[in-house]
Amino acid sequence: MNENTKRDYQKYYVDSPKDFSPARNAYIINKTIKEYEAKRAAKYRMFNEALKERVSAVADYFNHLNSGKSTSVEKYFGKKELARLRGREVIKELRGETLPGKLIRWHIMSF
Repeated sequence: MNENTKRDYQKYYVDSPKDFSPARNAYIINKTIKEYEAKRAAKYRMFNEALKERVSAVADYFNHLNSGKSTSVEKYFGKKELARLRGREVIKELRGETLPGKLIRWHIMSF
């Protein structure tokens, strides 16, 4: 053992911790995994719903163009609706910007 390993061993290794329960440890791990999976599934559903709405809007716009009209995308939807259809709310929520008091924000790829 080198010097760092000896210090780590003395500081962090416990022969038989009195409060450790393998069953409780397994319970906490499984509970955490289930909570994560539920949150991930909810975000996935939310994203898919927003995606369906955007696809439907694009199809409506293409039908509009197919009928012989030549309105621009910005004029057809308007600025606010166009930004909403691009998924700004979903992106903000995934970044954590919509949660009050949230300090840590992460970057995600644009959709």
